[in-house]
Formats: sequence, C-alpha cells, structure tokens
Amino acid sequence: MKKLAVVLAVVALFAVPALAGTLSIVAVPSSVPNGNPGQVDVEFWGEGFGAVGGIEVLPTFTLNGVDVSSQFEFHMNPFPWPPDPVFYPWPPEGTNPKINPTLWPSPFAFIAPGDFIGFMSVTGDVPISNQTWIMTITYDYSQLDAGTYVISLDADSIGLTNSMGLVPEQVWVSGTFTVAPEPATLTLLGVGLIGLAGYARRRNRA
Repeated sequence: MKKLAVVLAVVALFAVPALAGTLSIVAVPSSVPNGNPGQVDVEFWGEGFGAVGGIEVLPTFTLNGVDVSSQFEFHMNPFPWPPDPVFYPWPPEGTNPKINPTLWPSPFAFIAPGDFIGFMSVTGDVPISNQTWIMTITYDYSQLDAGTYVISLDADSIGLTNSMGLVPEQVWVSGTFTVAPEPATLTLLGVGLIGLAGYARRRNRA
C-alpha cells in the first residue's frame, strides 16, 4: 500500500502542468486624439520564460469587435530598409522594429510575407523571468475614429521562439489604446446633452 502511495505521489508530481509564461502587448501612447495622422508603438513584453531567442507576430487591430488593421501601416524608416519582405541582419538602433539590444545584441529581424514581423537571435537563447521588454513595432495611421482599440495577435502568429522551436505554454495578453474625441466634438456633445436636459425639464413642467 505504501509503495502504491509513493508511485501515485510521483505521478502527480510529473502530471502538474508547466506554468505558462505571458507575452503581453502594450500600446504607447495609451491615448491619442482623433482626426490627425499619428503613430502608435506596439510593445511586446515577456515574463516567465526559461529560454527566448526570437519572436514572430502579426498584430491585429479591432474597434468594437471589427477588424480595422488596414488603417495601420508598418512605419518605414527614412531609407527603404528592408525594401521587400526579407530577413535582414543587425537592424541599426532606432529602426523599425526595435529589438532589446541588451538581451539580443545581434538579431536577424524580418518582415515575412503576410506582414509577419519578428527577429531571430544569433547569440543564443536568454531567460526572461521578470517582466521584460522584447520588441517594439511602430505603426502609422492617418485618421482614426474615437473609441478603444484592441491590439491582439493573429491566430497564425507563432509568438516566442527559441533554438528548439516554439516556446511552449505561452499566454498572449492583448493591449489597448484609446482615441479620444476632438474637443469640438466634446463641446457639441455637451451642448446637446444640456439641450436635452432643458427640454426634459420643460416637458415635466407642462
């Protein structure tokens, strides 16, 4: 009986599922005015991974559940680099995408067909235990409607990778940013609400 209890204890120990790491998306800035062209940085942060050597993602943007990704364009650098979807070595500092140079000093960044973006390390995998910045992709937009935009990952995204392939047990956490109405719009809204309140009072008196 004691032997059976020991066996069950050992089985239970190995049956405990591995703890999942988290790949989080953060939008910077978190709030922008509408009606004007601008940029938004999509940051990727990781936590709880034993070995990370790269990433491949396809961010998607939705507003009120509707896919509006076509309104966001990958920000091209002042010079056409890369000119086509291709792997390119050691992206200069400040280019798009930006990669954590401390953890991955010599990565191969890429824009793959289908607008997948990411990088591969040539210096090996690194552990990411605490919340750590991995990569930032900058997007341009011309004019956005007011509301809260959700940035998630397309289902075909791979997420984090390492020298063994796909990093297991990843939890993807979406990010958000808000487009605030223009001041003029807010003023009109306020005037309209005041007018409705006055109309309601007059009806109640009548």
